[in-house]
Amino acid sequence: MKNFSITTLAFLLGIFLVGTSYCAEVIDIGGSAKAIGLGRAFAAAENSASCIFYNPAGTSLMTDMDLTSMYGQLSGDVTYTLLGGVYPTKWGTIGLGYATSTVQNLVLTTIESTGRIGSLSEFNYASSVIILTYANSLYSEKSRDNVSY
Repeated sequence: MKNFSITTLAFLLGIFLVGTSYCAEVIDIGGSAKAIGLGRAFAAAENSASCIFYNPAGTSLMTDMDLTSMYGQLSGDVTYTLLGGVYPTKWGTIGLGYATSTVQNLVLTTIESTGRIGSLSEFNYASSVIILTYANSLYSEKSRDNVSY
């Protein structure tokens, strides 16, 4: 019964976190240079910490701790930063990821009654997402090796 309660709690927490993680377009940029190089066809990969941004279940078979990071300037204006890591335990694999994109010094403008465009002020825009994942394999490594394709 205790195992069922933990599984149910993890499932409900997962639904909550998945629902909130899709609200930011920052993940659409990409979770790693490798994934972007593969045309974002990275969902089936299971050997990198960047799986937490594409396929958290892929981390369930990882045996070692792994970290990922990426930083870049997109189009000279957008600063993109990504950090993530997974930590396997005997109960499953825990992952934590953070991605943010920022644009600095955007100008807020207005059209005056004379038709002239005026500048009111400058502002910054940022979009961030934090992802917490948990994955556990339903099958042991031994049974996985006996699967026929």
